[in-house]
Amino acid sequence: QKPPSKLRDRVYLSLSRQWKAILKHHLILVVPLLMFMMLFATSYSVMEMIKKGQEQYEINNAREQASVNAESAIGPLSESFDRLRRSMNNVVNQIEHSELFVDLPDRIASLPFLPPPYPGARPIHRNVTGTCDDSNIAREFKQIVYDKMSKGFKRGVLRVQLAPHGVLCLQTKPSRNRTMIFQQRVIDDDADDSMGLDQTVDRMTQSMMTKIFAFDEKIVFTKPRQGSEQCEQCPSTTLVRARAGIPMNNHFIEIQGEVFRAWGFMSATIDWADFVEKTHIYKEFDRHNLIFQLRKKRKEASEDVFILAESPEFEETIHKYTTVFIELDLQGNRTWEATIGFHMDSQITWHNWAVALGAIISLIVACMVYAILLQHHLHSISLGEQSKLMVENARKAAKSERELNDFIAHEVRNPLSAAISACSFVATAVKEPEKNLADEETKRLVKEDVNVIETSLNFVNDLLRNMLDLHRAASNEMKIEIAPTDIRQDVIEPVAAMLHLRESLVDVLIDCPEGLLIETDSLRLKQVVMNLGRNAAKFANKGFVRLR
Repeated sequence: QKPPSKLRDRVYLSLSRQWKAILKHHLILVVPLLMFMMLFATSYSVMEMIKKGQEQYEINNAREQASVNAESAIGPLSESFDRLRRSMNNVVNQIEHSELFVDLPDRIASLPFLPPPYPGARPIHRNVTGTCDDSNIAREFKQIVYDKMSKGFKRGVLRVQLAPHGVLCLQTKPSRNRTMIFQQRVIDDDADDSMGLDQTVDRMTQSMMTKIFAFDEKIVFTKPRQGSEQCEQCPSTTLVRARAGIPMNNHFIEIQGEVFRAWGFMSATIDWADFVEKTHIYKEFDRHNLIFQLRKKRKEASEDVFILAESPEFEETIHKYTTVFIELDLQGNRTWEATIGFHMDSQITWHNWAVALGAIISLIVACMVYAILLQHHLHSISLGEQSKLMVENARKAAKSERELNDFIAHEVRNPLSAAISACSFVATAVKEPEKNLADEETKRLVKEDVNVIETSLNFVNDLLRNMLDLHRAASNEMKIEIAPTDIRQDVIEPVAAMLHLRESLVDVLIDCPEGLLIETDSLRLKQVVMNLGRNAAKFANKGFVRLR
C-alpha cells in the first residue's frame, strides 16, 4: 500500500488532468449544461406543481375546517337573530289581529302635516295628537310588546316603535339608567321629537321604507350608529334599528309613485354591542384561533357596507391570514356573509429535499452525457491523430527510401569505384602481352589491385548486409555492434586501399601506429573514414591525403 501523501498526490494529479481536459474541451460542456438546466427546470416545475397541489389540498381542508368552526362559533348569534325575528313576528301578528290597530293606518293617513320648522322646508311630521296618545292604544301596545316580545327575547333591545302608515306613532322608551326596557314592568310614556315623523315622505328614509314594504327580507337592519346620532335619550353605544313590515291587503302606502299593500312597520332599537357580546361570538372565534368579519351582503356596489361584528383590528391584520368566505343564514335567508381568517401551517417538509434530489440526479445525468460526449470527442481526436500519424509515417517512409537510395548511391559508389579501377588495372595487365606477369613488380601491383577489389566488395557486402540497420536507424532503432578493433589494420588500411588510384597524382598516406585497439563498430567507423577520405580526394588534384 502506497503512503497517503503519494496517494493524495496521485488523486490531485488525476483531478488536475481531468480539469485541464474539461477546460480544453469546454465547448462540449454546452450540451450537458443545457441538459442539466432542462432536467432541473423540469424536475423543479414538477415538484412545484405537486407542492401547490398539496398546499391547495391542505388549504381546502383548512378552509372547510375553518368554515365548520366559524359556523359553530356563529351558532349562538344565529339563535339570537332567530329569537329576535320570532319575537318581532309575534308582535306583528298580534297587531294584525288586534281591533284597536286595524283602522289606525287609515286614521294616520288622514291626519294633516305640521308646518315645517323653517320656511321652504318640506313638511314631514303629521299631527298625531289625539290619535297616537290614546291611552287605550298605548296600553295595548305596551302589553303586546311585553307579552309577545319580552318573554321570547330580552337582551339588547332598548326601545320598540310602531309606525302605522309609515308614521312613528307609538314607542317604548329606554330607561334612563341604560338598563334593558324589560327589566322593569313600567315603560316610560314620554315621546321624543321623532313622534309623528312620516317616513314615507322623508327623502332620507324613503329607500328604507321601500325595502321594508317589499317584504324581501323579514327584518331590515340599518347600519350601526352611535346612540347619540339616533336620539337624545339614547345611550352612547352602538345602536342598530331592526324594522319588520306589517302586511295588510286593504291598506295602501305610496312611496315615490310605487304602491305597497302594508299596514306599516314596527322598529326595535338594539344595543348592538351588548346584543353581539351576549352571544360570546368573540370568545368562540378566539378559541378556534380565527378572526372574522360578519357583514350584510350588498345587492349593489354603491350600497353601504353593514358590518355586523368583527375581530379587533381585523382590517389591519387580515393580510397575515388565509381567508375563506362563507354565507350565513341569520334571518331565514342567506343575506349575511363572513370573512374568516385562519393561520395556515404548511405540513410540506419534503419540497427542499426533493428539489435537491432533482438537482443531484440532473447533475449526474449531465455528467454522464458529458463523459460520453468527451469520450466520443477524444476518440474522434485519436482517429484524427492516427490518420495524421499514418500520413506522417508514409512521408517518413518515402523520405527514408530516398535517403536510402542516396545513401546507397553515395556509400556503394566509393568502394565500387575503387574496385572498378583495380579491375581495370588487372585487366590491362592480363590483356597486354608486353607485360610479363612473372615480373615481381607486376605481381605486386596485381596483388594490390586484387586486394582493393576484395576489400571494396567486402565493404559493399557488409554495407548491404547492414541495410536493415539503416532502416532501423530511420526509426531510431539502429543497433551498434561494439567490438575490439585494430584502427590501422581494420579501418585505415582498407580505406587507404579503396582510396588509392594508381595513376592518380594524389597519394594516400597512413600515419597510424601498429596495434592501436579500441572498442567500436568497425563498419560504422570505416564508413566515416571512407567518406572523409573520399571527400578529401575529390578536392585534391595532386599531393597526398593522410589518414592519421
